[in-house]
Amino acid sequence: MDISSVCHRWRAIALDIPDLWATISIKLPTAPPPRTAAFEAALHLYLERSRFAPLSIHLCSSADPLHRIDMSYKNRFILPLCRESHRWRHLHVSFMCKRFFELFLQTVNRTCSDLRQLNALTITDTSGDPSSYSPEGFTSLCGVTKLELRGNIIHIEGSPFAKTRSLSVQATGSRPNAQILASTITSAARLKCLTIFSNIHNIYAGNIPAVTSQLTTLTLHLSHADYTSFGILLAPLILPSLSKLTLIHAGRHSASAIPLLFTYLTAFCSKHRITDLTLLQVPILAPDLVLLFEEMTIPLTALYIHESPAVRTITPVLLRGIMDTLPVLTRLGLIWSENSEIDESAVMGLIEMRTWAAGGLKSATVGRGEAHHNLGRRTRERLSLLHEEGLKVYERVLD
Repeated sequence: MDISSVCHRWRAIALDIPDLWATISIKLPTAPPPRTAAFEAALHLYLERSRFAPLSIHLCSSADPLHRIDMSYKNRFILPLCRESHRWRHLHVSFMCKRFFELFLQTVNRTCSDLRQLNALTITDTSGDPSSYSPEGFTSLCGVTKLELRGNIIHIEGSPFAKTRSLSVQATGSRPNAQILASTITSAARLKCLTIFSNIHNIYAGNIPAVTSQLTTLTLHLSHADYTSFGILLAPLILPSLSKLTLIHAGRHSASAIPLLFTYLTAFCSKHRITDLTLLQVPILAPDLVLLFEEMTIPLTALYIHESPAVRTITPVLLRGIMDTLPVLTRLGLIWSENSEIDESAVMGLIEMRTWAAGGLKSATVGRGEAHHNLGRRTRERLSLLHEEGLKVYERVLD
């Protein structure tokens, strides 16, 4: 909209690019705003100018749970969008009142005739109360391949998301329940990738096993207060196909809690056949990490470590441990912190030996602070020679 207001030429360009009009964000207050008609006209303008482009829609209802939900004016915005449901690609619904979401689902189920192209659904529940929904409410939305849940961990009964392959859960509720989380995860019976933002400090434990048989990739975002939650969160889950684990640590760390993280991590890895491990700024000591390698049920084939600035992980102890305990490693990434005194020659010695060995490394990523950054001249020369011999260098391990 702003681009089309600059000048006649820019307006012509904007009108000729439907994708510029294909992202629609609508905030729905409790009562109709004074300029409802103007906002309604703007919506129709966006729908018209986006033509046949796929739509990304964000509906935000600020209705207070204590007030009556007025859907009459809200449907003036929702129904025109539903008539374009065949163009929906990403739908994000955020709400403070569970009743609004229930009414929205009813409207979608009643009026959206074609949602086969919708592949991503984001639900942000900030009501502050645990919410439970029957699978019938998601009849029209069950075909999404990517599902993201934010705010409260909503409980979805049954298995309505049969086609969902990727699930992201960002729980911010004050007293979430691990069993509800496990149940929601298993509502996507064919789930492949799971991401959990575990900013949870007072989680209720769950004790009923929840099997997610096709899950292969698990990503956990942790902070220093979540180490206990890490164990409680994962306790109910049975993940027989899990092969890739990524831990991402955010914010400061607690030195006294590091052994607790190591204990939970070791217990988890010893129960699963993990072959691909990524640690991004996770405060874990090198000797502990070597012990973790030894406890794994099968040797790693891929390892990526981005060292935490506060804890020295990439040390000679770790390099020796990689050499001794990971004989089938084919992908290796080592990013040490800016203030690290690591011997780059020792790192390169490890990479060269593992590359030249039978069935050795196929790709390597190294750097200071970030991949291929602040490396010495001799290190770059040795990497270039390995690259000429077939080693994939500087490959980004994370997708």
